[in-house]
Parts: sequence; C-alpha cells; structure tokens
Amino acid sequence: MSGESWPLTEAQEGIWYAQAQAPGRATFNTGQVLWIDGALDLPALERAVAHLCEEAESLRLRFGLRAGQPVQWLGEAPALRRRDLSGASRSEAEAAIREDAFTRMDLAAGPVADLTLWRLDDTRHALSQRIHHLAADGYANTLITRRIAALYAHYAEGAPAPRPLAPWQAARDADAAYRAAPGRAGDRDWWHAQLDGLGTVGSLAPGRAAASERFLRAEHPSDPGLPAALRALAERAGISWADALTALTAAYCARLTEGESVPGIPLMNRMGGGVGSVPSTQVNVLPFRHPVDEAAPLAEWLAGAAATLGEMRRHGRYRGEHLRRELGLVGGARRLHGPLINVLPFEPTPRMPGLETRLEILGAGSVDDITFAFRGDGRGPLRLQVDANPALYSRDDAEAHLHRLTVFLTRACDAGRLADLPTLTEAETRSHVTPRNATAHPVPETTLSALIEAQMAASPEATALHFEGETTDYATLDRRSAALAARLRALGAGRARGSPWRCRARPSFWWRWWRCCARARLSCRSIPRMPARGVPICWSARRRCWCWPGAAFPPRECCPPTTGRQRARPRMARRPKIRPMCSSPPARPGDPRGSACRIGPSSTGCSGCGRNTASARGTGSCKRRLPLSMSRSGNSSCR
Repeated sequence: MSGESWPLTEAQEGIWYAQAQAPGRATFNTGQVLWIDGALDLPALERAVAHLCEEAESLRLRFGLRAGQPVQWLGEAPALRRRDLSGASRSEAEAAIREDAFTRMDLAAGPVADLTLWRLDDTRHALSQRIHHLAADGYANTLITRRIAALYAHYAEGAPAPRPLAPWQAARDADAAYRAAPGRAGDRDWWHAQLDGLGTVGSLAPGRAAASERFLRAEHPSDPGLPAALRALAERAGISWADALTALTAAYCARLTEGESVPGIPLMNRMGGGVGSVPSTQVNVLPFRHPVDEAAPLAEWLAGAAATLGEMRRHGRYRGEHLRRELGLVGGARRLHGPLINVLPFEPTPRMPGLETRLEILGAGSVDDITFAFRGDGRGPLRLQVDANPALYSRDDAEAHLHRLTVFLTRACDAGRLADLPTLTEAETRSHVTPRNATAHPVPETTLSALIEAQMAASPEATALHFEGETTDYATLDRRSAALAARLRALGAGRARGSPWRCRARPSFWWRWWRCCARARLSCRSIPRMPARGVPICWSARRRCWCWPGAAFPPRECCPPTTGRQRARPRMARRPKIRPMCSSPPARPGDPRGSACRIGPSSTGCSGCGRNTASARGTGSCKRRLPLSMSRSGNSSCR
C-alpha cells in the first residue's frame, strides 16, 4: 500500500468486520446485469464505461490494515472486460453471468469492481457489474448503471453530457460530520427507547441466521392492478404507497413468526449530506418495531406504522451495528431484526437510445435470513422478489412465500381490518385445511363393546391389555370378564338395579370394567385418579353400578341397599336446587393411586370432582364456586 489512506466510514466498518468472519468468500458481492437487445454501438459503450470508472472513485478503492486498523485507499480504475458467448444458449449464458457474480475479490490487491460486456450474438448483449459492498450498496449500483446509460447516449448520439457524479470525498465528509454531530446522541437515545424490552426476535423459519454466500430467489411481476390498489389504500390512510407496502409485508411476517416479529428495513440514508449522487455504501438496516393490531381499522393502523417508519428515517443515521453491540446482541442466536423488507420506489432499468433494455438484480449483499424486495415506481407492475438463505429455506419455501404474500397484499387493499384477511391462499386452504376438516364419513350401526367382541373373535391370541408389566390376550380377557358379568347379574345389577363393587387397581380392573360394558350390557366412563373425598354414589332410575379400584365400599349412608324393583336414589329432594358447593359426605377412604370408573348410560355425577348434583334437565354437575356450564345434551361438568 502506498499513498494516502483513510479510515473506513461507519457504514463500511460493519461490512469489513463481517467480511473478516468469512475471508475469501463472495458473501458481500453486489451486482446486476443489464440485458441489451438491438444494434449496440460498442465504441460508445466502451467510452462510457471508461468515463464512469475514472469518475466513480469508489470503484478504485482498496482495503487493508494499518497499525491494526482497517483503512482504504485508491488504486487503479477497473477496465471493461469482454467475453463472447455466441455459441451458448440463453440459459447457458444466464448461468455463466450469474456464476461470475459470485467471483471472490481480493480487497487489498483489487479490483473491488468489475464490469463485463457479454456478447450473445450480433444483436444481443449483456453488461454485468460486480462490486463489493464496501464500495457500493444497492442504490449505488443502480446509480452506476444509469450513469453508463446516460454517457452512452452522449457518446452514441451526441446527447447533452449528463451532470457529473458527486466526488467520493463527500461521503467521507458526511461521515465525519455525523460522528461529531450533537444529534447523534439523540438518535442513539431514540433507538434505545424504541427497543426497550426487546424480546427474542423471531423469523419465518427456525434456525440461526448467518450470512450466506449464495441465496435462493423467487420472483415475478405483480398483478397490473396491484400498484393502483396500493395507491388508493395509501391515500385513504394519508401515507405513501411505499410505506403501506412495507407495513403490510410486516403484518404478513408477524403472522408467521415465532417470537417477536421485528423486520429489518434498509434505509438508504441519501437525503442530505450531499451523498445522494455519490457511488458509495450508505445503507443502514434497522429494526421496524411496531405492534400489529389486527382488530384496528386498517387505514388507522397503516397511518401509525407509517409514523414509526418516518421516525426511523429521522434517526436512521445511527448504525444498526452499534445497536447490536450496545444491546448485547453480538454473536449467538439473538438478533436485532428478522426478515428484511426492501421497497425500492423507482424504476431501476435505464433507457439507452435505439436499444431494448432490462435490468436484473444479481445480488445486494449478504442474505442472512429472507428478504422481501419490491422494485418499481408504483405506476406500472412491481417486481416482487424473495431472496432466501438456503440454510433456512428451500426453493419451494421461497416460492410459497412469494405467492402467499402477493395474494395477501391484493386482499389487503380491499380489507377493513387485518383480522379480515386469511393468511393462506385459496389453493393452500383446499390443500391443507379443507381435507383435514372433512371428517364426515359413514359410521356403522354398532357399539364399542360389539367392536371389541368382534376383535376378540378374530384374534383371540392378540394382546388386549398391557398394564404395569402384565399382558392379557383377548381370549383371557373374554373368559375372565364373562365370569365377572355373570356375577354382577347374579347380584342384581341390570336394567333397573345398581350394584357397587370394588377391585384393586391392577389389570383385572380393566377386564372387569370391559365386561361390565359387554356382558352385563352396562355403559361405562372412566375417571382416573379420583380424590378420595370426591367419589359419591349416584343413582338414577336406569341401570347403574360404580366401581372403585383400590378403595373400600362407600359408606352406607351414601349407598342405600336396594331390593326388588325399588329404585335407589340419592338422599335428596326429587327436584333439588343446585347448591353453590358440593354437600355430599366423603365417599371412600383416600387412596392416592386409586381410580374410579362410573358405569351407566347417563350421568348424574360430576366428572370433575365427583360430587352429587342435579340439573333441571335430569343431569347436572357439581358447582365448585364456578358457574354451571350446560351442553346441548343437558350434561354439565365443573369448569
């Protein structure tokens, strides 16, 4: 290194240190290609590129260390390269140009910028530019392409010479002025207040966001009517269409984010300071932290979001890299922001006399997570792009987000609230929601006990029960439970009688429970691990019996004996009032491992605490200081 050198600007420092973490990689290459159809004046284009490379000093920069500190200096200007792809197909040419965009650069030896003219045939060419992010950001790349087009018109057709670019010294002066500005502390304080209490910032995909050398891209033009609809919505909210688009995309991200949704917004920082026409790096990515109120009127919420964006721009010179350090977000999995939302409200493709041109963005720096980009002046169709980190997203993910977001934006333009907008597209709803909810199907006229009996007959040797290390096959279950059912009928259990019984909490409990359903033709409901004081005896005019595994029979006062056709009933009035608290005495001694099984076709006991109650429709539940909740069938339970 020889000659004068200068410290890096604040905008360059963060990129330098990030590049140092991935030496030799093309993570921070920026670039684009201008596709040119028509009779190109090659000498005029060569003169235009040479003029630009001498004029734009940032293209001559070199970077290195001096006394342990990063510095920059000027080297030789890059020259236009020429490559011939005459025999290649269009797809092969596109692949070669895109691969060239990821060529690694030597920051010290240079050059940090490359411009190449690709010849496809006599009437088709492509002009690509590849510039390191230390020398130019996305806006600077567009500025350079427009400058070449204006100079080409000057040299090819004698058009007036375009206004020269501002010198690179203006970028250094603006940086030094802000470092010493009194308002810098105010910007810092505003951001700290804005980010106070910042939680774990989430994203649309799990995993750690780290800079990737390559990315996956999905893109397509918007519907022709979308820009007009966005302008109409923005007019109702009293904001710009670009802010409306940013806010709606943030709302989309919030719906799909786990954790706090804080998208990052790249701020160009080109207003004031004389850097508007300086090819340099000025962009600053800062967190957009604004709550998404789905229930608020959409125009009202958009106006609030636009106000937050306006405050961000007023304080946008304070670097996001400083905020990371000050908030302790350097390294690890904690993040300052999630996905990026980048709205570029201008037409990037320059016009060249006598030629058809189309601009394609090849890269705008590192893609840590996922970036939603919108390009266009709002008068014609927008170009929607999704760039995704392949370590976090698949190509199908990128395509799905692009399509879903496009539909979401179109629907939002006619919505009154965000809450009125579905997240999924109609195709996704048909594919994922409708089939999962289409559960209607024919049900055979049978019972659970009949199905189990059929299984017993079909595979008697198969395992029926496995409980605490013991296994019972269907044949054994059938034999043992049949004996129990016969015993219960002999004791009087049947259509109009009830009979309590007990067993220990072991496998035999379960086959006894089953056979009460099948052979004794009683229905059953299991209430596991019922507390001792919460198991009463509930009787009705229908057949019923209760069993308590691992517990003694209930006290006699809770279980009156029955004889003949007498109907056993709880000791209460025929139509009792619902009491605010359970009043039945404890039903059985405590057994912390016990379970209770209630057998009967209807319910007059609380399935939550087991207390004895009644309702106006014949079935009810305990009211444990909480209101009774009735279902359509009249059954109820503690809540």
